[in-house]
Amino acid sequence: MKHTTILMCGIALATSCQSNSTGQTITRFTLPAPSIADAYAMPDKLIVGDDSKSDWQQTYAVALAQNGDIIAAKARYNAALQQQSIAGALPEPRLMLGGFIEPIETRNGPMQMKIGLQQRIPWQGRLDDLSLQQRILAQAAAAEVVDKQLQVRKQLTELWAQRILLDRSISITKTQVDLMRHIEVLVIAKFESGRASQAKVLRTQLATTKLEDKVFSLAAAADLVDAKIFAVSTVPGSSIDWNEQEYPLQNLVATDFDNDSARPRLLNLQFKMMAAAKSVDIANDQRMPDFMVGIDYTMVGDNDLGMATSGDDAFGVQLAFDIPFGNRPYAAMVTASEQRQQSLRWQLEQATRNLDAEINNALSLKDDAQRRVDLYRNKLIPRAESTIEATLQAFQSSQASLQDVLDASTLILEYQLQLEAAHSDMCSARAIIAGAILINDK
Repeated sequence: MKHTTILMCGIALATSCQSNSTGQTITRFTLPAPSIADAYAMPDKLIVGDDSKSDWQQTYAVALAQNGDIIAAKARYNAALQQQSIAGALPEPRLMLGGFIEPIETRNGPMQMKIGLQQRIPWQGRLDDLSLQQRILAQAAAAEVVDKQLQVRKQLTELWAQRILLDRSISITKTQVDLMRHIEVLVIAKFESGRASQAKVLRTQLATTKLEDKVFSLAAAADLVDAKIFAVSTVPGSSIDWNEQEYPLQNLVATDFDNDSARPRLLNLQFKMMAAAKSVDIANDQRMPDFMVGIDYTMVGDNDLGMATSGDDAFGVQLAFDIPFGNRPYAAMVTASEQRQQSLRWQLEQATRNLDAEINNALSLKDDAQRRVDLYRNKLIPRAESTIEATLQAFQSSQASLQDVLDASTLILEYQLQLEAAHSDMCSARAIIAGAILINDK
């Protein structure tokens, strides 16, 4: 009976040693991530999927929930949360069972079997450093989630700008087709009255046909952009009424372009560099020995001598520790960790310069696009419209040639397309900024 009781106690002890030593509560990823910057509005908080929001905002909300890159980043974050508890846990205890081919006689009786339980206890400082490192890496993974969200916002904004540009270009070109048909009617009327040659009629018809073909090409390009929008957001672009759309992110408000806490791409590298610094501490901790404690239980049978201690079982206690005499290349481990930390430091510095250049270039492109918008909208297009009206009147009175009419119509078409291209370029510049910084679109 006493053998069975002791054996059950040993198994219960082995089971209890397997519990998590850190006591950490594992939570799933929910935006906004508390490890980023609570003071800054996260992308999800800007989007509410209701009917009061624009099609772009609702499409972006769907992308946040269904885009594969974002979902994968969240899965990596959840995995990093689990790693924190794994790193801080004690190694599994070892339960050992043994027997004797030939019973060994002792004063109390023959030894029949042995049960041992061992537990390795790593240096506590190393466990703490490993747990802290994994917590920092989880913060880096959270920053990556936000960066992926911003990249999706950038992609979707750029595609939205392209799609609006194509839709408006189609509308402008169709209007130009109507103008060319009106010019064609004028040329045919002159031809019937003998004031124009058949070649001019054919030339006008050819110009009209080329514009009609351009409409088909623009429509094909629009279908391609619709497919790309679906790839990013799982929302079919063909289901959106593009005639009612406006260029998104027209009112960007940045808290601070130079604040790294608002730039998750850099924040991710900063956390990784902090984790690399902990790797140096962990490498130094490798010199500190691990301890091992254990207990042995030997089951002893009754002897034939009739002693009072006959059949009493034997217990033993073990205490062991590693001796770091240099069997492991400790100095090389520290050097390797320091080099990885240095690598991330240089990577962060270069990424900061690249991101600064990207943002400054986007601001310059935005200003240049605004200049072109003002130029075409306020100066060139009004003058071109006056020119085409005057040229058509002059053509009807035979004071202007067909070439003058075609040149004037081509000029106004080019200006109108350039105006829309400037609007699209401005939106693309805003997309670059919105893809790098946590910015509200108020």
